[in-house]
Amino acid sequence: KRWSAVCAKILLARHALFDEVAPASIGPLSAFDVLISDRPLPTDYAVHCRNGSVKVITPDSESE
Repeated sequence: KRWSAVCAKILLARHALFDEVAPASIGPLSAFDVLISDRPLPTDYAVHCRNGSVKVITPDSESE
């Protein structure tokens, strides 16, 4: 369990950047284990993360 936490791929993304077109891409959302954002994700992104087993953490997330 500890090893998987060390190797986790984490994406930090401000809410304002969703739906923006970037000049470069670091990979699809499904390439990450955890996505941390300052606000809840738009519905389509939340569904995509849930389907791709990407854990989403926002200030509104329940603590584990």
